[in-house]
Amino acid sequence: FLLSSLAALLLVLGFTGDGFAKGQEEMLKVGKKSEVTLLADSHVGDQMLAAGRYRVQHRIEGEQHFIEFTRLDGRERTKVDVKCHVEPRAHKVEHTALYINTVGGMRRITQIAVKGETASHWLTPSSH
Repeated sequence: FLLSSLAALLLVLGFTGDGFAKGQEEMLKVGKKSEVTLLADSHVGDQMLAAGRYRVQHRIEGEQHFIEFTRLDGRERTKVDVKCHVEPRAHKVEHTALYINTVGGMRRITQIAVKGETASHWLTPSSH
């Protein structure tokens, strides 16, 4: 990942993404070391990430794409691996960012966009 410097939250209202209900979306910019801090528990795929600091990495196995979240704070370094699919974007991404959609109080990480790429990595529950 090419990464931008760590920045504050940016709230964007009215996002609808890849099969998710309309809700409030927030964008968290990812830091230089592929690190992001989740201020509240958030769903990703079929799992829950507790609030905390995580390293976010993209990897490819064959034709499958995955996003790996590694917990950096706390007693143990837990890892969560989530399948993702890639969709083209109209323009290159300016800042690496993680997108969280909140509907009815439930936070779900929906997308990761990497600086310099012309595609987004969409994370969906296995039922989608």
